[in-house]
Amino acid sequence: MPGAIAQRKIGAPHSSLYIGPAGWSYEDWEGIVYARPRVRGFRPLAYLAHYFNCVEINSTFYRIPPPSVADKWVAQVEPFDDFLFSVKLWEGFTHVPASGGQVDAQALKQWGAALDPLRRSDRLGAVLVQFPWSFRRTRANASYLDVLTENLTPDPLVIEMRHDSWNSKDYLAWLRERACAFCNIDQPLLSRCLPPTEHVTASLAYVRFHGRNRENWFREDAEVAERYKYLYSKEGLSDWVERFRRLI
Repeated sequence: MPGAIAQRKIGAPHSSLYIGPAGWSYEDWEGIVYARPRVRGFRPLAYLAHYFNCVEINSTFYRIPPPSVADKWVAQVEPFDDFLFSVKLWEGFTHVPASGGQVDAQALKQWGAALDPLRRSDRLGAVLVQFPWSFRRTRANASYLDVLTENLTPDPLVIEMRHDSWNSKDYLAWLRERACAFCNIDQPLLSRCLPPTEHVTASLAYVRFHGRNRENWFREDAEVAERYKYLYSKEGLSDWVERFRRLI
């Protein structure tokens, strides 16, 4: 699954570099990441917090949880003062065409309440606003993005675009004006896919690794796990070493 690396340029006393996975509940992690059988009372999130200082929350993409869920996340990482969460925005805001370019007010209210425990505990590192490859740069889409980000601030926002039509100077300028971070990604370089970048448009830089599974990336009947199944080699990541040095 895609990993997330976020680097805070400002914001002491937090660390300057955050590295973590996207989610923690995967069947194929059993016996590899987690011991099998699990010991009684084992909590995957608390376990990962010993090795990473952040994690992306994937479940929020599929359903807006009640605030009590985030309370439990915070409790599990309580011993780790520097741990942060990056929360993926609900798909209803990014993957379902909005009616008339408007944002669902009731859903926004629910979303805001869901993240309150992370805000209160100073555990909210970023909100990841991930759009699909089909979300191309058009006047209507740019207008909707403007409305959406206006409604999501002042939370720290990271905007992920997968179509290369968004890789433009004026879009980067717009992000800087809004203090929204550009999500640099590594993905299969297929038709009009955003190539590797090293853009910094806010007080944090953000990078996600999706793998390079060309065969399954656009396959309509591919399961999510199939699409992201990829093992990076040391050589395959060599170009990113210099990018990270420049980002940091």
